[in-house]
This record gives sequence, C-alpha cells and structure tokens, in this order.
Amino acid sequence: MSMNRKRAGNFCLVSSLVFCAVGAFAYESKPYNMAPKAMKSASSMAGSVAAPQASLGAMLDDFEANDWAPSTGEGATLRSSHVEGKTGKGLYLEYDLKDTKQWVSLVKEIPMAGYNGKALQFWLKCAGKTNNLEVKLIDEDGTNYGYKLPTKTLDWQLVTIDLVDLSYWWGGDSKLGFVKQISFAVSQVEGGAGTVLIDELKLIPSGKKFIKEGVVDSCDTVMGWKSEGDLGAMQSLSVIPGKDKDAVLLNFDLGNANWVQMYKMVPMEFTPQSVLTFWIRWTGDKNILEVKVADKDDSNFGKKYESIAKPGEWQEIRIPVSELTYLYGGDKDLNMQYIKGIWLAVSRDKGGKGMLAVDNIMLK
Repeated sequence: MSMNRKRAGNFCLVSSLVFCAVGAFAYESKPYNMAPKAMKSASSMAGSVAAPQASLGAMLDDFEANDWAPSTGEGATLRSSHVEGKTGKGLYLEYDLKDTKQWVSLVKEIPMAGYNGKALQFWLKCAGKTNNLEVKLIDEDGTNYGYKLPTKTLDWQLVTIDLVDLSYWWGGDSKLGFVKQISFAVSQVEGGAGTVLIDELKLIPSGKKFIKEGVVDSCDTVMGWKSEGDLGAMQSLSVIPGKDKDAVLLNFDLGNANWVQMYKMVPMEFTPQSVLTFWIRWTGDKNILEVKVADKDDSNFGKKYESIAKPGEWQEIRIPVSELTYLYGGDKDLNMQYIKGIWLAVSRDKGGKGMLAVDNIMLK
C-alpha cells in the first residue's frame, strides 16, 4: 500500500463487529454535558483568537497601501478603502451580497514559498450581517486552498489560522505548491450587507502540536467529541466508568437509518511503524463497527475485522498503520504527516439499538 507522507487520506478502519443481543452496561451513564462553556465562541470557530498582543513573524502585508484587486459575483457589490486600522492603516471592505448566493473578493500577489510549519495571523474587525470570511492561498497553477470563519459582529480580534488546516477547494491539481496569491472573500450565510476590516497580515510559526507518540485521548470526558447520524437515527454521548478511569460512550438506535458515529479532531502524525491502540466495550444488536481517521484531503483508509468476540467486556484493539488499505475519498495515498482525528461509526447490519464505549486511545 502506498503511504505517501506528502498526501493524506481519511483512515477508515472498518471493523466488522458483531453486536450480540446482550443487556446494557450494568451501570448508569453520566449525562453528556452540553453547557455553553464547553463550546467555542462564534468568533473562534474557524480560527483561534489569540491574546491582544500580536506574535512575532514575517509581515506579508501591513495594509499601508490599498493595492488589493476586487471582484464580485453577479448582483453583489464591494467597495474597498484605506482607513485607520489596528496599527496605522487597514483594508476596509464594504460589501452587499443582497439576497443572492454570490460573493465578493479581494486578491493580491504575495509570493510565499516556505509555509510548512507556519500559520497566517491578522487583526480582524467585522460588523453587519453574519457571512463567511474566506481566506485563500492560490498557487502558480491555480490551486485554491481555503479556510472559512464567520464575519459575526465583533471588535478587533487577533485571528490565527494554521496552514495545515486549510483544505483544497478547486483548481490546479489539488496539491498546494508555491503560493502566488492571497485572497480574502466574503460568501453568503445570511447575505445582506456588512463590513470587514483587516490589518497586519503575518506569517508566523505554527502553534499546532501533532501527536507522534503517546496519548491521543484518555476519553475521560466528552469534551471535543461529537456525534452524528444518518436521517432517522438517534444517538447521544456520555461518560461511563472505563477501562482506566472514565470512557466515552456512544448510545444509539439506528431505527431505519444506516449509520451513527462519534468523532474527535485530534492532530496526529504517523510513521510506517505506528500502531493505533484503544480499548472498546460494546453491547446491542448485530451491526458493523467502523473506526476511522481523517487527513487533509479526506481520503479514507481502513482495516476490516470479520468479528470481535467478548461482548460486554473491555478488549484492546491494535491497528498497525502498515495494515491500512484505501477505502474511498480523496486519493489513494495516506498522508501520514497530517491525520485530523479519529472516528468510530456503527453501520447497519441488523440495525436496532446498542452502545459502544472507547477508552485510552494511544499512538505507539
């Protein structure tokens, strides 16, 4: 199997897990805490908002000149101007998307070669309707990599976007090469009018830490975990006593649906010798378990287990990276340098209800 460290896939370990019709776990699960303090604010959902002191780094544009080229989609309007910014002058966008599903955009030639291990950082101030601010890097063959964050009304915030979090959008060859241009665009969420003020665009060292070895997640809390399901499925997350301390539990009812899943975004870096290990405990009707990881271009890789015995008991799963095979999406090469996180999904065999607990996810 090709394991190209420069490309990536969504590692999808498909475990065919036979859920026997045994009883539920013999203890009461703790409720899933959905308190607002556990959630990110709207201003930080798509980029981390830093402390009010800018980090040192290479200045890409201080916006002391209004030299960004504008363009608009049909029916939308945009006026850019040079106003007082956070420090000196800033780039001011006044836009109106009206009731269209269009966009406005500004682009500038800013060559950028050495961006590995780096992040973009800039000051941002928005007002008006909430839409998407798109930050895009465009290379020499027209490949567009982008990132979205909300233009929710806010005062000056320092936004940091790690470049490994940008994803391929369109054009070129889906691989970001030597960056030729940077673009800021606004696309519709609510539509209508708003303003965006940007200042001090920098390239700074990345603050993202990739786990290469050790604990990926202790599973002692549901913090950071999410669940979702096919139309008609029911699912919830909670914390129960685990193999060691607590564990995260997915409680589900497939009904007429085909799948449910739980996942957590945890950046990891694999080597050809890496082994992903974790403990599971399951009960319920006969279905299929899929354990997945995802990387930058959302390729899916996996390994299939024909059966896992001992329902109702904790048991260890060990998955050598060398045993993964391509399943779907992205391309057929696994980028071991950028793994986004881990997914555990239950897909239909017999359907029905069940529970799946996971504990102590490790990378060895």
